[in-house]
Amino acid sequence: MRRTVAVLAVGALIALAGCIGIGSEEVGDDLGEANSKASQYPADAELNTSGQWSSTVDDGTYEIGEPEQVMVTSSAGDDVSIGIVKPADLGPDEQVPVVADIGPYYGELEGDVDNPDDARLDNFLIENLVPHGYAVAMVSVPGTGDSGGCEDYFGPREQVAVDDAVTFLAELDVSTGDVGLIGKSYDGSTPWEAAAQGNENLKTIVPLAGIPSFQELHFMNGTAETRAGWLNFAYWSFGVAKGGMLGPLYYDGANWLERPDPVWAERACPAVGEHLANGASGTATGGQDPTGYWEERSFKPEVLENYDGSVFVVHGLQDWNVHPDMVTHVWDDLEQLDGERKLWFGQWSHIYPDRPDQVENCGACPHPDAVRWDFAETLKRWFDSELKGQDVDTGPTVWSQDDEGGWHASEDWPPRDAETHSLYLGDGSLSTNTTEDGSATLFTPAGTTAPAEPTSQLTWTSQPLDADKRIVGEPRFHFTATPTSPDGNLEASLYDVDEDGERKRIGHGYMNLRYAAGGDDPQPVTPGEQLDVEMQLFPLDTVVEEGHQLELVLEQDSPLPRPSGPIEVHWGGDDGSALTYEDTHDHQTGLPWR
Repeated sequence: MRRTVAVLAVGALIALAGCIGIGSEEVGDDLGEANSKASQYPADAELNTSGQWSSTVDDGTYEIGEPEQVMVTSSAGDDVSIGIVKPADLGPDEQVPVVADIGPYYGELEGDVDNPDDARLDNFLIENLVPHGYAVAMVSVPGTGDSGGCEDYFGPREQVAVDDAVTFLAELDVSTGDVGLIGKSYDGSTPWEAAAQGNENLKTIVPLAGIPSFQELHFMNGTAETRAGWLNFAYWSFGVAKGGMLGPLYYDGANWLERPDPVWAERACPAVGEHLANGASGTATGGQDPTGYWEERSFKPEVLENYDGSVFVVHGLQDWNVHPDMVTHVWDDLEQLDGERKLWFGQWSHIYPDRPDQVENCGACPHPDAVRWDFAETLKRWFDSELKGQDVDTGPTVWSQDDEGGWHASEDWPPRDAETHSLYLGDGSLSTNTTEDGSATLFTPAGTTAPAEPTSQLTWTSQPLDADKRIVGEPRFHFTATPTSPDGNLEASLYDVDEDGERKRIGHGYMNLRYAAGGDDPQPVTPGEQLDVEMQLFPLDTVVEEGHQLELVLEQDSPLPRPSGPIEVHWGGDDGSALTYEDTHDHQTGLPWR
């Protein structure tokens, strides 16, 4: 492997002040002994609550060394740029684990290039981990930053480069051979990509708003989202302009035409056409994949087959950029891995859990006080456990926040004590008992939006609840339908309606009729023949108060609507159409440090 070393600029460390004590509050009844490790959070410790981001309880014992830039040639022939920061005062034979963030955003790998410090993880990781005996690395995927090659949008060349980067970091002279990966969004998806390769040096991954399957992200149940046709091209643009395709709007000098000719020669590669063609065809067909392009970018099967490490997932239940079913589609299966699994589900959008400016200004977040000031301490403890083998308390297996701000600790998600309930469809009603047979026609004419016509929405409403309910999980909506066309998308929305009739949408989901039975493969739809439809709503954690009603709305819609004929929706009988959900009456739990 070829290496060149250069000194990088790194932003000054942030001086933090203002603290809050960590308590030893009870965190739930179903945690068991799995989380009772020897080293507990010290009762007299303090967390900093006034910085750009969270910080560890103590400062660590190592000084932060000078950054280096290393160029490594991947097995596929692409030069991969890696920035490395190590402890400055390691002994001659002392070795440390490596934690890396891999993605397209690093530019020249300086902390203040391309993005402000609070938008990335590099300085956060350096400040919180290097003083505690870790090396931190920032890796630019091929076709971005100082790396050579062409941006492959998680394709085979990128997979090779990511795997080779893990091996290189494990083989550093100062490395123990144990590597962890962390990142958010694209950088939160490369950990899944790396885990799929089965690299024995990769011991743990921490995906924040990460994506284990791009086919499921872009084509939920056969419904294409609007960005499915161009997002792969947008990431290619990060290799030719600072800030990507929108960079010229935000950064001085971010001119595509000012890139040097050698860069254009590498960036203008056949993969560009492949990205555009497969994005367009997938959008037009609802995710059909004759070339295998999207299958190559779906990592879940390979992760379950090849990966032996642990997973700590952090995701927002209000994240509609990387929607939260990216977690639930893989969470249950992670139990079969040899390593531990851990989940934080907060009421965040596509943001970090510990950035006060982001959380407080998050329009989609129900509660602006959802900052997890214990994130850095928990993360350090997680890496201490998974990369250093220390017996430390990393907290509950699951923290989940409801939309009233309460945090709940449990062993699983949904909690294992959650009860399943069904509300059966009637003539405009949701009932706890099965109902008489009935039907109604659903039709939204092309070019209009519901409720343009009386039949463009079907609505069912429950009786007022006799007690508060915490509904948690992925509600399911089963019904029988008779379509009049061989295609069409549906959207189901679930509302919380208060005594004054004010509605709050608490859940929704999409489906193309060709995926009525679920699964990954479309089935033919014959007009005039009945279909059993199984819709699944996105994950949610919501509190519906006593006296409120649940309202279910069905319409012909999706992020990218498709023309469809009328659909007759049936209900009633012993196996009647129903909304099924899980709820729990567990108490609201405060954070350990509140």
